Amino acid sequence: MIRVENYLKGETMKLMRWQEMPDFEIYSDQLLTIVNQQLSFFPIEITNSMINNYVKQKVMPLPVRKKYQKVHIARLIVLSLLKTAYSIEEISKYFKSYPAESDYDRFCDTFEQLWNSDSLTPASPGDVTELLLATVLSKQRALRLLTEKGNIQ
Repeated sequence: MIRVENYLKGETMKLMRWQEMPDFEIYSDQLLTIVNQQLSFFPIEITNSMINNYVKQKVMPLPVRKKYQKVHIARLIVLSLLKTAYSIEEISKYFKSYPAESDYDRFCDTFEQLWNSDSLTPASPGDVTELLLATVLSKQRALRLLTEKGNIQ
């Protein structure tokens, strides 16, 4: 179950960093548990079907013998957050320029800074990651305000 109440209250959050991820291979149920736990602050819930579709659409690497690694965890967290405002095609373009392995921690830092900020104005207007995340969070803040005003159930 998604813990939307945390999101609606505007609580602070922290994403798992690359070094905090398991150093061993995991199965899909473990991947789902980790990612859904990491995203529990946001109105998102990932399923096995979603993972399979992302692999088929080549925005997530294939698992190795049905096992997943750090790159899958990072890619799925980033993909899930961006998917709230962007198409798979747009996210795929981002992944080609910013591989999850090298930029994941910076993505998390940027997301947390914007999440915990009163302003969603990117500090670096030429920073694609900041611009993408500012859009994601602007949309979610607007939805939160509408929910608080009773316009969305």
